Amino acid sequence: MILHHDEKLSKIRFLTLALFISGSFNILLLAFLFYWAFLEKPSTNFYQLKPKTEPNLLLNEELFRQVRYLKFNELIECLSGGIFQEEQDLALSVLVTFYDFDIQRALSSSLTPLISRIAMSKTGEKMIVFPHLNEEQWVLIAEFAKKEKWPLKGKGLFFLLKQPKLKQDQSLSDAFYLTEEFILARNLCVRSLKSISDQELLAMLLEGQWRTLADFCNKQKKMQDLTAENRRKFFLDYIKQGSKTSALLLLKTDWDYALNHLKDEMIVALMQLLSNDAPELIKYASSILTSQKGELVRQVAQKRLEDIGFKGTKVQEHVLKKTPKDPLKENAKIKEKIYFVQEGDSLWKISRKHRIDLDRLKQHNNLSSDILKPGTVLKIPA
Repeated sequence: MILHHDEKLSKIRFLTLALFISGSFNILLLAFLFYWAFLEKPSTNFYQLKPKTEPNLLLNEELFRQVRYLKFNELIECLSGGIFQEEQDLALSVLVTFYDFDIQRALSSSLTPLISRIAMSKTGEKMIVFPHLNEEQWVLIAEFAKKEKWPLKGKGLFFLLKQPKLKQDQSLSDAFYLTEEFILARNLCVRSLKSISDQELLAMLLEGQWRTLADFCNKQKKMQDLTAENRRKFFLDYIKQGSKTSALLLLKTDWDYALNHLKDEMIVALMQLLSNDAPELIKYASSILTSQKGELVRQVAQKRLEDIGFKGTKVQEHVLKKTPKDPLKENAKIKEKIYFVQEGDSLWKISRKHRIDLDRLKQHNNLSSDILKPGTVLKIPA
């Protein structure tokens, strides 16, 4: 019995020791794994996937100052070569960075990928540079710059149109009409019952900031919204920036909304933007004056009517006889179809398909060119 008891005690001691050694080993293993995972930085693919940030290239400061302020035409001439390669590279960088030169369109037929970097001057001015262009790409860029009168993207054309002298150049306006930004804005406005000409829309866009148009286009590209609500918001964004054309277009396309649903502060802003010789001012201010709007709004309406020679508060009945009818009611009877231009379409094909005279189709849509882009909205008159 004594021997049997001793054997049990011996086994218990052995098992206890084994458990202690096993537990200690596991604790040491866990501690090692924790240290390896969190305190050491393993050289695994997970960490190698992080993008490497390349330092900005430094510009030749003296040459940069010589090229940076060259005129647009002088920069274009530099692209044809015949000068130092570094000067040619800088001329292209200035055109892309500050003039929005459309290098993607210039290299549309090139099979070599376009690689760009950021370069910085000593004063902190950043530029887009293209350090790996080959001879074929330079030829394509030079030919594109020489062939195209306005080889720029929408932003570059927009700021050129802001210049009074260039604004009169019809070819510049025609180039902007073909940009993605203008087409998206036109597609929104073409849904209104009252047609808006390209000239009216362009005037409104130029009275606002580029950022307003760019933000609108980014939203439309993510999810196209052609509703009347979105069109009203579009016009109101420009009214807030002081666009006189947007005030007229809102009255032209949404008279009832402008009269009955605008907030008081927007009504005041709209009336202040209307010029004294605008027939819409007489009708709108007199309608506001005899409405149930707030006192401040009615005072502004009264003041605007006095500015153009009308006195008293019972002016509406008199002036409405001399003003156009409500645009919405006037156009309610006009029936027309909306057609989205498809790939391969031409004005001639569309006119034959809908049995309408080609010149009438162009005039109805205020088209100055026969060129159509897929996605463009056309109004087909009855």
